[in-house]
Amino acid sequence: MLFIIGSIPRNSIRCLGHAAPRGPIPGAKLVVADPRKIDITEFATLHIRQRPGTDIPLINGLMYIILEKGWEDKLSSRNARKTSTSSKPL
Repeated sequence: MLFIIGSIPRNSIRCLGHAAPRGPIPGAKLVVADPRKIDITEFATLHIRQRPGTDIPLINGLMYIILEKGWEDKLSSRNARKTSTSSKPL
């Protein structure tokens, strides 16, 4: 799954921007969160048109669901904890 939030890939991510006219990687789902209808939304499986300024609450809500359902990559999470300077768990 590819998740793009608040970005126009053609302008900001050169390698992804050139691929945008052809669509995402075959078989991959594309989720775009942007209040604007940008060119890449044409290929999106889901286009979330949140209110401007609500990116952080959207990401926090997604993180809550991912952690609540156990969908996080546990190996990466363990490695992140080992290298983190924070004493608080993820």
